[in-house]
Amino acid sequence: MIYEYDLAIPANTLATAPVSQEMPLARGIIHKIELSYPAGCNNMVLVALKRGLHQVSPLNTQGQHKSNFHTISFATWYEMLDLPYQLEAYGWSPGTTYSHTVTIRIGILPKEVLMPEDKATPILQKLNRWFFGRGV
Repeated sequence: MIYEYDLAIPANTLATAPVSQEMPLARGIIHKIELSYPAGCNNMVLVALKRGLHQVSPLNTQGQHKSNFHTISFATWYEMLDLPYQLEAYGWSPGTTYSHTVTIRIGILPKEVLMPEDKATPILQKLNRWFFGRGV
């Protein structure tokens, strides 16, 4: 499942008063995040993704995503197994003259899809017990 949200950031939004966007999601594992920046951002439009007080992306709390006419795309593993199933996007753009909209896409799937149960494990356990007298 892919979720998509637009974060509209007005011109000259200060870091001390960022705009925010709630992003409701489903229960599961976030396996991919993309942030699409339009032309003209010039690395001056900054975004951080949080869950409550915890910054999810980028992982370093002093960091923020930034780009210009580019989509930042990366694989990740973040478990959303407890309510609330949502992230918040925060954006700011100090010193900018125009407003910009950053599109955020989040790929989330059930853990069972990303890590299917290995049907061979019981057979390997039986063979291991047979040959070595212990489980895997």
